[in-house]
Amino acid sequence: MLSKENIRDNSVFELLKVYMQDDYFYWLDKFKNTSIKTHDMAKFSSFENFRDVHIDELLKSCYVKDLLSIVHGIDATVFEENGVDIYKEIQEAIGRRKTLA
Repeated sequence: MLSKENIRDNSVFELLKVYMQDDYFYWLDKFKNTSIKTHDMAKFSSFENFRDVHIDELLKSCYVKDLLSIVHGIDATVFEENGVDIYKEIQEAIGRRKTLA
């Protein structure tokens, strides 16, 4: 469960990286404007190497608020705290954090 107090950018990226490694094609479909060229794939010695590099590139191209939006769209219960959906509050906290930086 994610909470307002423990949300950290790096933990979101690492968690999604693990999920994406486990079910790459399911998660790939959740990202907009994703294209893979066969000549890019051919540069790697295995699918796993390609997959890991591609996941890193996808995650680096997104803001944490966008990644959380993807997760919320898949399973909103991840953002429940004591039975209350706190997704909107987390997004607002992220927005405030960016304006204070």
